[in-house]
Amino acid sequence: MKYSNTMLLRHYLWILGLCRTYGRALAPVFLFALFLVFLFGLTHLLHLNTTFPQDAASVDELRARILWGASFAALGVISGWCLSLAGKMLTTYLPRRTLIVMASLIFVSAIALGIGTNYGGAGAQSLLQKVEQLTRVPLSALTGWMNVAAATTIMVLIVCCVALGIRPKRELEAKELRQRIFDLRVLLFSSAAFLVSGVTEIFFLFDWPRHVKSIATDPLANLAPTISATAGALYTFLLIVIYVPTALIHEQWRFNLQNNLAQKDESLDIDAWRKRSGLETSVLNSFSTVAAILSPLLAAIGVPLLPVK
Repeated sequence: MKYSNTMLLRHYLWILGLCRTYGRALAPVFLFALFLVFLFGLTHLLHLNTTFPQDAASVDELRARILWGASFAALGVISGWCLSLAGKMLTTYLPRRTLIVMASLIFVSAIALGIGTNYGGAGAQSLLQKVEQLTRVPLSALTGWMNVAAATTIMVLIVCCVALGIRPKRELEAKELRQRIFDLRVLLFSSAAFLVSGVTEIFFLFDWPRHVKSIATDPLANLAPTISATAGALYTFLLIVIYVPTALIHEQWRFNLQNNLAQKDESLDIDAWRKRSGLETSVLNSFSTVAAILSPLLAAIGVPLLPVK
């Protein structure tokens, strides 16, 4: 059966309509399917389907390999979610020309940052090379590509926070300001989840050599808690730098908006207006914000204490 161009176009528009209508509802299913694709791909790359442990030491190494593979897959999925979320926000809050220029800068900077990333120094990297030789897992290629993807995600998140803090030429209405505040909170929690998964992946990666029998006695094989703690502290500082300035800008906009309304209507109840417009603050929101900012550091402290390592 032959399809005309008109019929193909109708099918394409129908698929786009389904994506627009059910995209949000199907997002968890899509992410779970993407995680399974990552996991099955890593099963092949990690040689899990051809590795048969013969003793307790090989079982220990296989468990370490699986833990790193699962954390690597989770990091890839969450990175994809953050990129799609930030892309939607950037197309909303940035002009097209500015978006093209920023995308070019992000691409070049992310490649340079990803290639230049060298966690743990030369000693820890040499251990990973030994693990790669002994297990035949392409660690250099996998971690190299993931470093570029992670650097891209971080750069995009930074630009997205900057875009949310750029004031349009006209005065913002309460509805528009509420949407920006909501988008910033969604971006914060998504970024926190991404960085927590990054800390987890870093820990399990550098904890892997400790479970390889021939190199387990090397003093550098016990550096995983130190490296992950350093990464957690750095990521928490990164969240403070990219989130707090934009949050303060939004707070200033809210203060100016309520002052302008109060000047026009002296009988205006500010607290009632904040509640009615959805711009009120609460202890729960403040606590969850602080917890999200500190989550990479808390993960760096908590992951080494897990009984599964």
